[in-house]
Amino acid sequence: MKVMILTATAGNGHNSTAKNINNKIKKLYPEAEIKIVDIFKAYTDKLTVWIADKGYTLACNHLVNVYNYFFKKCYDEKNPRKSSSQGSATKVAYKLLVDIYDFKPDVIVSTYFLASVALENLKRVYNIPAEVISMVLDYGVSPFWECCCDHTDTMFLSHEGMIEEFVKKGFDKEKLVVSGIPVATEPSVENKLEYREKLGLDINLFTAVIMKGGFFPISCKKIVTELTKVSPKIQVVIVNGYIIKAKKRLDKLIAKYTKKGKLPHKIINLGFTDKVKDYYAASDIIIGKGGGLSTTEAVVAGLPLMIAEKLPEQELQNKDYLTNNACAVNFNKNTLAKKLNELLKDEGLITSMKENAVKLRKINALTDICEKAISYGSVEKTYPELKDDKKTVLKKIKKARLAK
Repeated sequence: MKVMILTATAGNGHNSTAKNINNKIKKLYPEAEIKIVDIFKAYTDKLTVWIADKGYTLACNHLVNVYNYFFKKCYDEKNPRKSSSQGSATKVAYKLLVDIYDFKPDVIVSTYFLASVALENLKRVYNIPAEVISMVLDYGVSPFWECCCDHTDTMFLSHEGMIEEFVKKGFDKEKLVVSGIPVATEPSVENKLEYREKLGLDINLFTAVIMKGGFFPISCKKIVTELTKVSPKIQVVIVNGYIIKAKKRLDKLIAKYTKKGKLPHKIINLGFTDKVKDYYAASDIIIGKGGGLSTTEAVVAGLPLMIAEKLPEQELQNKDYLTNNACAVNFNKNTLAKKLNELLKDEGLITSMKENAVKLRKINALTDICEKAISYGSVEKTYPELKDDKKTVLKKIKKARLAK
């Protein structure tokens, strides 16, 4: 059985999901031959890769209002088949088709909507016998999913409320499966104290994990000054990811404020760590952005969330969904301490948020998606020979895409 997993370097969520799916399929079906493809890195130029990765991060850091304005304008596209998304999908189309015909997958799993759009365009014209699985990695419905409603064989959704919206976009209801967002995090554990001891944490202190990677909308200095206002004493684990400068900046600020006696909390300031799952198991609350995967990891772990307010539109939608389901509260750079203090003083609210997270979580999402992929490999696929050159391929898919 051959599985092609399509992903993209546009934030870390798609690549992380691709890796999780790869690992899970190998565990369930060790004989599977799997190929992971970053569609931008494999099929486009360096500028496109930079725009998708660094450009996206810069926009979310410094031009988030502009980013959100254009994101929302995309919902107003009168003809999505002529939309701005099609330019990027066309860029990857020919090399993707060549790769598919060369690898001959039984199933193609897409973790990124543009890859799904590109597949849709190709399958309108070319015989690609592989079944196609796509998935939503946020709690809101982004624009342009209607561009791949005809040739996606299974569409995995984050929650039940999406079904009606995807049917309106043209999807066959029978092809829609509510799985939840696939993450590798384990459900909540009872032995928090053991995890704290294992990680060198104080077993008796309330523990907050701040997920600061990416475009966290609060400066290092503001984080530290807000923590000086939190009472009683707690312990805080800060995960900076690969952002080395931010970690060093925080190290200096923490040392400075601790020396002055203004920061009584125990703070563990980390760079990248492969023990995030363990820190979640040891924690009482997660503080961070509104990314689909990071918030889902907290929900699956049965943890309440504090989610920042100044975010790109898709993360604002995630925040709204989780706050509406009462497992999260929002904060901004001036209210981090206030909101955390309110929760620390209200044990009943913390308990209620944890219970609501447990009600909301879908712990089998990753398994469900991978088992579906494996089931598609039971029928042998026969691929024809690709005879068209790049110019012909692009001409054909454009004509098919624009046809009513």
